[in-house]
Amino acid sequence: IDERSFIPRDGSGLSPNTRASAGAVIKLFQYVNGKSWRGVFWDALPESAIDGTLRNRFLNTELAGRVIAKTGTHDGASSLSGKIVRSDKGKKDLLFSIHVFNYATNTKAELNVVPLIDDIVLKLTKL
Repeated sequence: IDERSFIPRDGSGLSPNTRASAGAVIKLFQYVNGKSWRGVFWDALPESAIDGTLRNRFLNTELAGRVIAKTGTHDGASSLSGKIVRSDKGKKDLLFSIHVFNYATNTKAELNVVPLIDDIVLKLTKL
């Protein structure tokens, strides 16, 4: 991973100054998928319409139970990074990382960010 594609500020990842590009996150996921412990990693993340921060996302869609991902939000920034488990035999899971930065908080823009991200993920299933 190119060192210019991420800026770690603390070990928790909760600092608003921590940054990671979508490309760096995808490279991390590709690395994980090449390891024998990949199942442990993916099993630790929330599953859409089932648990954690994805419990209420992708309900009543074709992606219920098929998005395994990490959410992130902080003062004008939201992200969702993970994988879509493909239902088609022979197709690899689709890795994705979507980051939306610098939107005005306490506005309609903020209310629309998560649905926008979810809509993008839904559209990815058409690829």
